[in-house]
Amino acid sequence: IVLGCRFDSEKILNAPIGRSPNNRLKMSTHAKSSKEAITHLKVLEYFQHFSHLELKLETGRTHQIRVHLSELLNAPIVNDELYGRSKEESKFFTSKMKSILSGYAYPLLHAKVLGFIHPVTKEKLRFEHPPSKIFLDTLNALRSENGKNTPSI
Repeated sequence: IVLGCRFDSEKILNAPIGRSPNNRLKMSTHAKSSKEAITHLKVLEYFQHFSHLELKLETGRTHQIRVHLSELLNAPIVNDELYGRSKEESKFFTSKMKSILSGYAYPLLHAKVLGFIHPVTKEKLRFEHPPSKIFLDTLNALRSENGKNTPSI
């Protein structure tokens, strides 16, 4: 779930990522030494000030999703203290969203499916997990209070 709703319903984000020249804790698309990073984006739902996205990684760089969304789309993940804009996004929170996210210190990012090739056995591994209650509660609050506009595909 990201702050922002002014972008195409499907998009490929393609920008190399490396260590941020300004903050050693962050990664950036503005790094001198960087590696290829490609993220496929699909909007599942648009809301008044937020969007619910599905993202598929072609590469797996550190903080890739967070960097691509924040720097390329200016659409940081909700509740992302490192790459987000907490003060700006919180002014769009409804009272229900504020209640749900009160005391929650993590970005609203959920890995529905995680897969990779085992480095030793070369076996393809795949893990699936349902979204957290906080993620679902926030999504439902957006649906009920902000109004939904699902993209036509």
